[in-house]
Amino acid sequence: VGRMAWGYLADRVRKNTPLLVVIGGISASCCLSFALIDADSPRVLPFLIAAVLGMSAIGWNGVFIAEVVRLGPPEMVGRLNGVSTFINFAGVLIGPVLFVQVYGLAGSYTATYGALALPALVGALGAGLAGLRGRHRRGGW
Repeated sequence: VGRMAWGYLADRVRKNTPLLVVIGGISASCCLSFALIDADSPRVLPFLIAAVLGMSAIGWNGVFIAEVVRLGPPEMVGRLNGVSTFINFAGVLIGPVLFVQVYGLAGSYTATYGALALPALVGALGAGLAGLRGRHRRGGW
């Protein structure tokens, strides 16, 4: 659902880079929200946060690939798409292992989910910087 919703929104706003920054910010906010949940929080809250996190953290790929294709030189589109997809799925393989390692070190899901906000923020920052660089070259987002 998230991937389709983000794709629909990207088609409407036609500004994928700022949208990727927003998606990264939402993902990071959800991770930090998980870190702040305590026993007194409403029981439905983790489910709501998980739904929004799932739609953001998993739904960004299509928007990202479209932006890679849009920003890359036509003769490099296939190569850029392949490399970016390889890196993305390397994160899918490494991410759970790192999550378990952070949990093992921290001993707390609170700290682990708080730390999980960092990759989302780095991704949002990277998208923003790529957008600024592309905007500078093209004269607009």
